[in-house]
Amino acid sequence: MGFKAVVRKTLIDLTGWKRTTILLLLGLLVPIIIGISWRFHLRDAGLSPDMTTFYILKSFVGISFIWTSGFFLAFAAVTSAAGAISKESSDGTLLTLVSKPIARRQIVLGKFTGIVIHALLMITVIYLMQAVILWFLLPVEAPTFGALLLAIPWMILYSLLVILVFTSISLALSSLIDNQVVTTVLACGMIFFVFLFGSISVMFIRTSQTYEENHLYMIDGSYQFGNAFAPALEQALGGEMLPAQELGEIKGFAGIFKGGRIGEYYSSSDYQYPGELANYVTPAVSVILLMVLVAGSLTVAVLTTERKDVG
Repeated sequence: MGFKAVVRKTLIDLTGWKRTTILLLLGLLVPIIIGISWRFHLRDAGLSPDMTTFYILKSFVGISFIWTSGFFLAFAAVTSAAGAISKESSDGTLLTLVSKPIARRQIVLGKFTGIVIHALLMITVIYLMQAVILWFLLPVEAPTFGALLLAIPWMILYSLLVILVFTSISLALSSLIDNQVVTTVLACGMIFFVFLFGSISVMFIRTSQTYEENHLYMIDGSYQFGNAFAPALEQALGGEMLPAQELGEIKGFAGIFKGGRIGEYYSSSDYQYPGELANYVTPAVSVILLMVLVAGSLTVAVLTTERKDVG
């Protein structure tokens, strides 16, 4: 009963109309602006219906991977979870919660579950709205719109992984630090580290061998997320992995294809069909590593909250 009550309270706290409207607008803003550029490109390129579907689908998956299910969703999860424990503690409401027959671990896990459910519902609505807007904005034919709809479940599956990781880490920080502002700043800094470490590291190394020999991919969050997403990426693209060059956004951001982010952008290997994964570690290993991070963060959040003095 206590767990369900915390989940329900968390969902109610997160579903205010002002906050929901802002999140929807932020989630749709970048895809719509970029979609306008797709409109001009399609108008000038004169592509066949099949090539139009191919171009829109791979562009949709690319921007969704980097922005909608990437930076935007990570920030949404962080802002939802950063004050989950610290704000309750500073406001004195945590004392009210623990005075009821609710175990502290139920408070943490209930808030975690509520945030995950809310984020999943929000990202699903954003993707459906985005597909409908692109249908009218570009415009696209029914087969292309159908391809977008078929890609959405795979993007949502990837979104779940992003939500779990950043929500759990933010909850751990929130339990350790009572200041919500400090927690939010640290969590946002973590987002930039996770997603941009790989791209920034390229500026300081010259060869892919250096990246591999020093096992930098193990702390390269964008690679681990991209590698975990690789099997779903193939399905989102209609069951076929495209040449790496055609997936330039994902190639440069995640570095999951052979050669990573290093070397000439237009290399002959880019045009191999299908794109060949770097396979520093298998996708299953990346998923396991990310889930271990989730489990560890939740453990820290639970243990810290159980020992927290709320008197």
